[in-house]
Amino acid sequence: SHGVHYKQGMNEVAAPFLYLCSDGSDKGGGDTAALAYVLYESFVFRFLQHFYCQEKSSSRYLFKAFRLFQLLLMHFDPQLGIHLYENEFIPELYAPQWFLCVYARGLPLLCVLRIWDMMIAVDDPAFTFFIGLALLRSKRDQLLMVEGTDLPEVIGDMRIEGNEGAVDVVLGEAW
Repeated sequence: SHGVHYKQGMNEVAAPFLYLCSDGSDKGGGDTAALAYVLYESFVFRFLQHFYCQEKSSSRYLFKAFRLFQLLLMHFDPQLGIHLYENEFIPELYAPQWFLCVYARGLPLLCVLRIWDMMIAVDDPAFTFFIGLALLRSKRDQLLMVEGTDLPEVIGDMRIEGNEGAVDVVLGEAW
């Protein structure tokens, strides 16, 4: 209805809403699917509009998001930012899934829901950048000790460890 075509990551953003609206049966009723869609649509238009809904400028906006993230990293943790930059490990290589899937890829569902609850409470689409900063900084010592050739593996395996309390620590740092 909005003329928006499928983009990478939309399915991972939709899945938590389908889970939340599911009644646990295999019926898949229309009301459940309709509610999941309305919630998904509202979330996308609030937090992902520039990435998903603007056909001609979405890649330009994503590029700007990477530049903004790099600047924020350099400002809040220059040592880590310089280490990643000097090793040619720029946000384009590790942050797309964070920004396009709003952390829904690779995290347990309950962690994703906790992150999204905080995003909705903060109500600022830029908050997703600060979550990324907090996530990087939570692994700061490990990242600074790693050689440049091993950075992709370390960041690729980077997760919020443990339970929901670990998510709260990352979110507290982001806030």
